[in-house]
Amino acid sequence: MSDGREDRPALDRWFERVFDDDESSRLGSGWLSGTASVFLGALGPLHLAGFAEPALYAYLVFVSFHAVFIHAKVRLSFGALESLLVTPRFHHWHHARAAEARDRNFAVHLPWLDRLFGTTHLPRGEWPDGYGITGDPVPEGYLGQLAHPFRLDPTAP
Repeated sequence: MSDGREDRPALDRWFERVFDDDESSRLGSGWLSGTASVFLGALGPLHLAGFAEPALYAYLVFVSFHAVFIHAKVRLSFGALESLLVTPRFHHWHHARAAEARDRNFAVHLPWLDRLFGTTHLPRGEWPDGYGITGDPVPEGYLGQLAHPFRLDPTAP
């Protein structure tokens, strides 16, 4: 039975597997996609809107540290901060394998955006049991993971 993943373009499947596997929660693993989204989705429009360079640089520093912070494997409670700023627990649920967490927690900095759109999944005090895509094992090792999305038979492990 197909879930439609193999019908998508190879590059789309590659990005999904690279950024949604068990390794995605390690420090800095989302650097490429995060960097692209910062420059294309935030800095460009902010620059065009006329923000001063020091403000752009301050935002860039914040985003750089925040991206590493939310991907860190630190199981700490941040209390009231969790309602104001995306924390590791919030973002880990975005990468969770659990069905109830699928398509949830899209906010990069401000979790109230997910609350506004009804996409928050943050069970009190809980962390995901696993990460990645259910039913789609990713090979061990760097080269195996790079080649995995380009295999000739997309149903083969």
